[in-house]
Amino acid sequence: MHLHRLRLGEITAAIGAVVLITSLFLDWVELTVGAVPSGSAADGVVRVSESGFSSAGWLLVALLVIVAALAIALVVLTVTLEPVGLTMSVTVATAFFGIIAAVVTALRVALFQPDGGLGDSFASMQLGAYLTLLGVVLCAAGGWITMRDERMDAPYSAAPELEPRPAPPVA
Repeated sequence: MHLHRLRLGEITAAIGAVVLITSLFLDWVELTVGAVPSGSAADGVVRVSESGFSSAGWLLVALLVIVAALAIALVVLTVTLEPVGLTMSVTVATAFFGIIAAVVTALRVALFQPDGGLGDSFASMQLGAYLTLLGVVLCAAGGWITMRDERMDAPYSAAPELEPRPAPPVA
């Protein structure tokens, strides 16, 4: 393991992956169920919270888990693998899918909020949804920063020293 290879991009992607996975377990939306008569205490009100796994939709959750897995793979490959070709392909995939997931998550949090069929006035977005958005943006930014960092001066990025072969005979 070569921990000295970790730079800003990989560290950003790792932090984003941890925040992203953790935030899926947190509450994303809180639904207020029950009628409250005006001027009375909130006795008949029931608040129901849903985590990211249950309120985001299976397609978005799958996309978010893929982005987190790619970000973790980026860090693991950077630390363990000598050739940079596979690492760079995971970097490109992390940035690409991270940007797509960031846009979809932002749309889900800002515009298409889950309301449980009760209407928008009964639903409120919670901290978990915003942390998910932050985590996926960090994963995408980490991939993008790593992609920009070519590491041309690193010894493992140098072209291999090849022995020249003799020219074929002239006929």
